[in-house]
Amino acid sequence: MNYSQIIKAAPALGELKKLRLPYTTARDVHKLHKLLESEYQFFAQEEAKLINELAAKDEKGNPKVSSDGRITFADIKARDEYHKRLADLGETDAQIEIPFITISAEEIGEQLIAPETIGALEGFITFE
Repeated sequence: MNYSQIIKAAPALGELKKLRLPYTTARDVHKLHKLLESEYQFFAQEEAKLINELAAKDEKGNPKVSSDGRITFADIKARDEYHKRLADLGETDAQIEIPFITISAEEIGEQLIAPETIGALEGFITFE
């Protein structure tokens, strides 16, 4: 499982956590969330290091961010380096063991779940 997959799965797992599920399934989903949360935090910390290293700095030495929230880089070379290293980080394998979780249609019942949620959780949860 690489970090890009974890980043993609995090919001979908948050959506799944809102559903009312049988106890064992809910417990397994919660355990998976806690496991992925620490990996998500690691990725965010590494991304922050890249931003701190490669972004243009303001007068206080903080990374410059535009009014719409985009990172400002001193030049194209720094921007390209940031994107390359972030992509490399995303493709890095997270050294975690993913528990096997299966959720059946009966467990979901009449609750609504978006197809994109199911897709984002592929490789983490099997939906039957």
